[in-house]
Amino acid sequence: MKLNLANKGVFFIYLLFGITILTAINNYYFYMHVKRSAGRNANQLASIIKSQNKSGCNNEIFIKNILNITKAFSKNAYYNDTIQVKLRNGKILWEKPIKSWDKVVKSDIEVLIDSCVATLTYKVSFDTALYLKSIVRSLTFSATDFLYDVYRMGIEDAIKEYKKYHAFYRSRPTIGFAIFTFIILWLYRKRDQELIKEQQLKEQEAFKKFQKELQRHEDSSQKSLEEIRDKLKKHQDKLSFDANKFIDFYKLDASSLGNKYRKTLEKVMYSIFQYHMNYKAENLGQAIYELGLKEIISDTSRNYANIIRLYGNIDSHYNDVQITNNEILALAHKLLFILDEINKKQLMVVDISKQKTRKFYDKTAKKWVEEAI
Repeated sequence: MKLNLANKGVFFIYLLFGITILTAINNYYFYMHVKRSAGRNANQLASIIKSQNKSGCNNEIFIKNILNITKAFSKNAYYNDTIQVKLRNGKILWEKPIKSWDKVVKSDIEVLIDSCVATLTYKVSFDTALYLKSIVRSLTFSATDFLYDVYRMGIEDAIKEYKKYHAFYRSRPTIGFAIFTFIILWLYRKRDQELIKEQQLKEQEAFKKFQKELQRHEDSSQKSLEEIRDKLKKHQDKLSFDANKFIDFYKLDASSLGNKYRKTLEKVMYSIFQYHMNYKAENLGQAIYELGLKEIISDTSRNYANIIRLYGNIDSHYNDVQITNNEILALAHKLLFILDEINKKQLMVVDISKQKTRKFYDKTAKKWVEEAI
């Protein structure tokens, strides 16, 4: 369903969604980098240990050297979780103390000693659940962890723990993403506003041009009224009024036809829009604009439709503007042009049974298209 960015709630939903996606991407590539680094570090340790195998065989000194190298490595290997140094018989000589460090990516290392020969094996893993949790932590400045620490160890120790693990630095990219996403959405809204203004200017120009053209022609004859009526009767299924009464409407209150033309446009344009876009248009202006943009209707039909829409607005609201009979007849010809094009392109011929991939959001929307057949 199309959401309107002009709505503050929708705007902030988009903003939060954008920040979350960017944070997820940032964290993913960060941890992929960590995974590669953890593997390289383990390989480096393996190379150092392997070099000790060539240093001669004094079992006690050899074991002591391996232990010293492994312990020194473990102090700065932040993303290493476990290290064990053990003998061939399974006896553990030393094991790294378990710490509550970041374990989204972690390495598990085992050093095996046998007769002055040490071999290292390792595994680097990526925890998806902890990765998702890291996104929440980044978005919330680790607020849940802080509250848990307050409950577990008190406020003072919780603050120390919070500072120790640099929660601000973890969330710093998210602040940048928030600013970036806000600017992008703000620019998007400004762009939409400018496009609306540009479209309104074009409509006003077309409206003025139409009125100037009318001044060059005399009023149409009774014969023209009958011709228009007969042509309208061919499109009765699309009209919002009885074509047989067209002449009566014209003689009794011609200006009222302006609103009837607009309602006819709403009936056909909304149905065509609903089918091709698969969501409801917010208003007739949007339906005309987007159908023209997608070249579903021609530029001529789009211009004519906007002129009829503007005249329909005049007829729908209180104002001092009077729609002349000449304008009403000219608008009828423009409406007929649009309806003829719809017929020619078969835009109202919709076979729902053959559109297996097309889904409708509600029964009302489906009914709109069914009524258009």
